[in-house]
Amino acid sequence: MSNMTRNTHRAVMTILAINAVSEHISCFIYPPKLPPQSCSKTLLFASTDTETLKEGRLVEFSSGAGANKQMTLGAIIGKDGKRNLKILTSSGRTSSIPPRSIKHIVPNARSISEESQIERHESAAAAALEDDMATGGQSIAEVWEMLLEDDDEAVNLATLSELIRGDSTSVSCYATRAVLTEGVESFCFKEITKGGKFDNTGPMYEPRQADVVETMRSRAIDQAREAAKWDELKQRINDATSGSGENSAFDVERETEEIQAALRSLERFGCMANLPPDEAKREEIGSDAETIATAKQFLQNIGR
Repeated sequence: MSNMTRNTHRAVMTILAINAVSEHISCFIYPPKLPPQSCSKTLLFASTDTETLKEGRLVEFSSGAGANKQMTLGAIIGKDGKRNLKILTSSGRTSSIPPRSIKHIVPNARSISEESQIERHESAAAAALEDDMATGGQSIAEVWEMLLEDDDEAVNLATLSELIRGDSTSVSCYATRAVLTEGVESFCFKEITKGGKFDNTGPMYEPRQADVVETMRSRAIDQAREAAKWDELKQRINDATSGSGENSAFDVERETEEIQAALRSLERFGCMANLPPDEAKREEIGSDAETIATAKQFLQNIGR
């Protein structure tokens, strides 16, 4: 068998192993989760009165758990039972939400009761994130530098919205919060706990010190490069399995030593696919523990 044929055969077997392993032994990668523990009220609502959660307020609430946890925007349209709130989302669906699941109240948002009003806020946030990406987070960075010079004074969300977007309407406040938490320069400000009664100005933010921001910025760049590396690998694997792309052949020997080592560990991991669970577990915690850990991490990195 020629070297080229041998390499092609090995590449095909590797790709097939990736698919087979990810389908049949996910139970070894994701161990059973412990049941969630009960929790008390969040700090956000520990000292607020009923006026905070009245009808017409626009709030963000959490739902799901673990990897499925997500934040959703919705309007309070009434109560549901003795404790929960009935919240309407932009999709038209309503949910029964306990107060402890509400994580943010949008400043200056009152009398919100229609899906179109909620969607307007979501669209503004999406557009703000797109603009932020296009400008490299310039508006956030400029305001951060200005406030850093003013003795690191903490400011509320409504004030930041004025500085960044020119007004503090509920739409602008929600868009500002989006870039503060998810934007390119999201590490410039730290949201700090705000005690006392909610006063419709939103949470407080303080500018981080320059050295802290620089460290976080460098880390973000490294993480982006790492993510891009795995995304490119996933694309090469997908092209090879589908036969599409300009260069659909997957040549293992052209990959970096890190990738080749991960693929070798995957071959060993694949051998466990047909083992009984008890025997596979012994292999996992035995002499092959490091190899198995490498294979698991590789599968997670490529989204399998």
